[in-house]
Amino acid sequence: MKAFLVINKEEYDMAGHFLTGLPIGDYCDIISGIYVNNACSGPGNCVNVDANGYAVLNIRQGSNSVVALHVDVPCCAPGACSSNLPPPPSK
Repeated sequence: MKAFLVINKEEYDMAGHFLTGLPIGDYCDIISGIYVNNACSGPGNCVNVDANGYAVLNIRQGSNSVVALHVDVPCCAPGACSSNLPPPPSK
């Protein structure tokens, strides 16, 4: 799997462990963060995916009710992340 998307259409906040299908790593939420110069903008825009492919998310109801992750958009520069996320592939 190359990407993960979750949308909260409920009338309440959703929190829990979500199976992303992504490899272990720290990813930039490309909805709430901006990925520039190999870094994700703003605190809280990084999502950690564990070795089993799960991420702990709190998705608020209303505005900003979407989380989108992609394997080519790590939270930080390759080698600087807290996890074992490999560098993005060359284009």
